[in-house]
Amino acid sequence: MNISKQEAIEEIIKYFNWDRVHKAMVALDWKWATNEEYTVPTHGDLVIHALNLLHSAYDGAMKEKTNYSTGTGGFYARAFVDEETKDIYELKLSFELCSWEHYKED
Repeated sequence: MNISKQEAIEEIIKYFNWDRVHKAMVALDWKWATNEEYTVPTHGDLVIHALNLLHSAYDGAMKEKTNYSTGTGGFYARAFVDEETKDIYELKLSFELCSWEHYKED
């Protein structure tokens, strides 16, 4: 059984540390393009942007029946699908300043 999209999104929005992300963006002067200008996003902008990404990740995983991720502006939303049942068991939102990954395929 899939996790509830609405409940998962509401919990993420409620407990995500929006202040920490906003402080980092202000400190780094991290600006987003809005119309014809570049500005550091407001708390409201961050939430709206994250909501769109979370909906997109969940809907993509439902459609594709596999793990699905999407991201932009520092945010990444990921939905994880159980390989056997094809149900979504986790929805995740992160804000990344830096990452590195290396793996070797068999």
